[in-house]
Amino acid sequence: TYGLGEDFNEELMTSMAKSGKGLAHYGQTADDLADPFQSEFDLIKSITARDLNLYLIAEPEVKFEVLNQFQQNPDGSFILSDLAEGGELWALLKINMPKSYLDRVTNGSIRLLSAFLDYKKMDGTPNRSDQIHLILDIVSDHEYKSLPTEEMVSLRKVELHAANLQDTARLAARRNDWSEVKIVMSKLDDLG
Repeated sequence: TYGLGEDFNEELMTSMAKSGKGLAHYGQTADDLADPFQSEFDLIKSITARDLNLYLIAEPEVKFEVLNQFQQNPDGSFILSDLAEGGELWALLKINMPKSYLDRVTNGSIRLLSAFLDYKKMDGTPNRSDQIHLILDIVSDHEYKSLPTEEMVSLRKVELHAANLQDTARLAARRNDWSEVKIVMSKLDDLG
């Protein structure tokens, strides 16, 4: 969606963009929107898969939370945006399992969940990806503490946190709660 000037319903436009798996752009003049228009047209030309649905199947006793704010289908799958050639889609999960589940493992690794994608090719043909499994090696507390931090996961966590803060600031601005906006903007600055 594209908002021009100051006289448009930002909340409606943002909600429409999210529902349509797109982006919301704003500008004071038409020239401000030229680059976003071009970027969107370039994206449309390079789309390789549409209507992506991510299925996550946890092992018994394993619980997970998808930290992205993806909408869900009635069947529990997560709705992803269209995929452009050379692009990427990602989901960040928080996974919990009871210690009793871990204690029953005998072979040194544990399967936590499985995942696959349903999607449509550009000609409308439905497809399903291969199913993949998240299997982790079991390590001691000492080994775990010495593992390096996964930089990509850390970056994704910051991206999600920044997006959530931006949403909070936008809603606070709608309420004319400028002190809250200032606090949230300070938190955003701290992320940089």
